[in-house]
Amino acid sequence: MIGIYGFINSGSDVEQGESEALLEKMGQVLSHHFPLITKSIFNNNIGLGVVNRNNSKNNGFLYSEKESDISIAFSGIIYNNTELMKELENSNLDPSDQMGILIELYREKGIDFARNINGPFSCAIWDGKNKRFIIAVDRHSHRHVFYSITKDRLLFASRIKGILQDSAVERKLDEKTFGHIVNIGYPFGDGTLIEGIKWLPYGCLLIFENGATRIYRYYDYVYQEEARGVRRDKAVVLSDTITKVIERIINKYGCNTGAFLSGGMDSRTIAGVASKMIKGIDVYNHLTGHPGDIEISKWIADRLGARYHYLKLEEDYIAKHALEQVWVSEGMVDTTCSHFYSIGPQIKEVDTILDGLEGRVIFGYYLNPRKFENTSINRYFDIFYSHRWLKYFNGEIGEEIFGSKLKEYKESSREEIRDYFLNIPQEHYLNRWHYFYKTTYLPKYLKFSLSGMNLFNNIVTPYYDNEIIDFMLNTTPEERAYKRLYRMAMKLLIPDIANIPSNWYGLKPSSGEIELFTKRIFAKLDVVLNRKRAKSLSRTLYSNGRIFDYAMSISKNCRDFITKTLMSKRCQDRGIFNPEGVKKLLWEHNHGIREHTKRIGYLTALELFFRLFIDGEDFNGLSI
Repeated sequence: MIGIYGFINSGSDVEQGESEALLEKMGQVLSHHFPLITKSIFNNNIGLGVVNRNNSKNNGFLYSEKESDISIAFSGIIYNNTELMKELENSNLDPSDQMGILIELYREKGIDFARNINGPFSCAIWDGKNKRFIIAVDRHSHRHVFYSITKDRLLFASRIKGILQDSAVERKLDEKTFGHIVNIGYPFGDGTLIEGIKWLPYGCLLIFENGATRIYRYYDYVYQEEARGVRRDKAVVLSDTITKVIERIINKYGCNTGAFLSGGMDSRTIAGVASKMIKGIDVYNHLTGHPGDIEISKWIADRLGARYHYLKLEEDYIAKHALEQVWVSEGMVDTTCSHFYSIGPQIKEVDTILDGLEGRVIFGYYLNPRKFENTSINRYFDIFYSHRWLKYFNGEIGEEIFGSKLKEYKESSREEIRDYFLNIPQEHYLNRWHYFYKTTYLPKYLKFSLSGMNLFNNIVTPYYDNEIIDFMLNTTPEERAYKRLYRMAMKLLIPDIANIPSNWYGLKPSSGEIELFTKRIFAKLDVVLNRKRAKSLSRTLYSNGRIFDYAMSISKNCRDFITKTLMSKRCQDRGIFNPEGVKKLLWEHNHGIREHTKRIGYLTALELFFRLFIDGEDFNGLSI
């Protein structure tokens, strides 16, 4: 898995041979199964390593300078080399030498070296002169890092499995984090599913100095609170900024760059802007639950003069790739998301792909900015907490699967989330909502999504560029509500395709508005009438039969694999899930009584995690 790894020994009796063997094992497990390469160095109780795709432009490097006693492991890319050089006293650097720029930034700015770096990165620095060891991640935790502290050393790696190579780290389930995943679908806070292994938060440094560790935050999100209204001139600035960012990425990676195109707002904007810079750009649609359909994305591609590629998903993709996905995501995402391992190898035309991942977190949600203005903060939290993303295992279903533990999980999670939410340093409710998602959900989602996609292609997310995010932080809640400002910028950037609806409900794009309106009404009525039946959204809304049906894939093509996994003796003996509750869940789904696609996906991922990470089961010839 792409990233960094290593350790610093703190114990005086640690043997060099043992440390070198540990460093080698960490690199081996992180590069196992996928076409990845590792490099490492060990010197004076410091072990550093990087993992990268072969022939990749991710620019992972190792550096060790004896004269100044500085060693660095870096994974990522810096977009603003030229701007950073202007801040430095040493003006003799080559703008393309990001290693030299990083070293000089640290020499001149110390622990504030990362403050103005624009780009996804993670790095570890040993400063022998000051006896200081630093681990850093970028502002948004694109390149995440985990760490653990034992009596002998501080370990770090871009994946939990790297840290587990040290036998001193106990393979024990973290009940608190497990409760978060059951309750809200992702780990909340800095915990992981393994007790004692922590997640380095976004925009932070972990500093080990004088025998002690501390977290230093060098960046946080601060929204504008005072201004109101919508200024149309800002749309021009936003459109120019988006163009500048995409142009900079293409200049960095070259014309061997494509884009995902689902047909939604974010993907069509990115593809539209990029198509002006790359004639006949390759665009890819894999339709894994997004609202756009095949006809829309094809039509948009034709309007852009792009080469359209439809990535077909295997009907039994979960059975084929679930173990791969859990090996990479480490149990923190459900197995329905293992589609990346099916479609990734199909992309052969380009090396780098632009993705409009989670643009709503940047540009705004479909929320009324004045709706809760006179609502107390406690009442607003209750409304926020009841949001639909917190309901996978609510009520009777959750109790049947987790028994009395469910109440404990939910009460613990609710209190922790409530304390965090109430202490968010934003007054306006919409700013508070955005801050919460940016700081809790987004870093985890980026790990889940990018960790799988980046194994096969270099996935770049333009909307998480510092310039775009800094600009949006200075917009008003009204400008972000319903993506108003972004929609205005879209019309400037891609006027010919900005107003194309994101969903044609199976109709051709040439259909009239009355036909589209009628189809939408019947589709929504069908959703209401069948919401408890095992019909996925795509099955309910689309009539052309070409949209992938996740619910059917689980109940038919992957049925044997899922049943054998969740109803196995070892799963039942583990005592985490109630066998009768799981049996009922599978029966209801497989017989079309009620859809449980996501629940089954999460339960399968968690059981496979226990096998690989707790039991140490072999995966393609290697155990963790």
